[in-house]
Amino acid sequence: MSMKKIVSIGFFGNIFEWYDFSIYAFMAPVIGKVFFSSSDPKIDLLKTFFIFSLSFLIRPVGSIFFGSLGDRVGRAYSLKLSFFLMGLPAVFIGLLPSYNSFGITTVILLVILRLIQGFAAGGELPGSACYVYELSDGKNQNFLCSFVAASPMLGVLSGSVVATLSFFIFDDKQMVSWAWRIPFLLGSMILVFLYYVRKQLTDENFVKTKENPVVKLIKTEYKSVLKVIAFYAFIQTSFYLLFVWMPSYLSVYLGFPHKIAFLLGTLEMGLHIALTLFFGYFAERIGRKKLI
Repeated sequence: MSMKKIVSIGFFGNIFEWYDFSIYAFMAPVIGKVFFSSSDPKIDLLKTFFIFSLSFLIRPVGSIFFGSLGDRVGRAYSLKLSFFLMGLPAVFIGLLPSYNSFGITTVILLVILRLIQGFAAGGELPGSACYVYELSDGKNQNFLCSFVAASPMLGVLSGSVVATLSFFIFDDKQMVSWAWRIPFLLGSMILVFLYYVRKQLTDENFVKTKENPVVKLIKTEYKSVLKVIAFYAFIQTSFYLLFVWMPSYLSVYLGFPHKIAFLLGTLEMGLHIALTLFFGYFAERIGRKKLI
């Protein structure tokens, strides 16, 4: 399989999966009204984002599981599994009844589905990055991996665009009644198409790891792991505060119209993606460590 095809499969798969993961957050102002009974939209928004945060608690577990699975069974198998565990819950969320129809059971189902997505998210981006990096054979590794890094952002951007369009097209009553489901169910059509794309992944040069990869990593590289965790935690916290939480905060707490708040977030995300690709290219010229 050509390098171009490998990057393309990982690239478009990541876009779809992170669309599924992020659309929940972008629809948070509406989801709060659908799944919670509070009369205060600010409280409902906090509850919605609390469930969103739960998916991050289980994400490291998913990273360990899928990373170990990729080392023992193969990256392709790991990526195919994480693909389904990211995509299917989004479709089921779009089919959930409201709190008024099903009560607390709906909220419990929502939490379970988000936890499954969080678990799968832990394996998707690292698995894709490792897959591309290992098969790139040292040629343009930084630039190629920058496409992998940009693809989740494009997925988040896609979620932001769809949410923004939804708020422009439908009024508040329609959004709460039924239109909030459209962005979630939209993913089901893409899921079928991308299944046939991702099934082409193979482990051509896979070498099975004999030793437990998690134990080996802790023994030999624990200091590097802690440094990367600290560094990446800062990046991810900043990312989700600025691009995911901020539009909802502007609309619910500061009174901005939904469509304006999410339009601003969409424009910011586009700039962020462009800079990611630029710095990936720049890293090829000066080296990763100097850039960091």
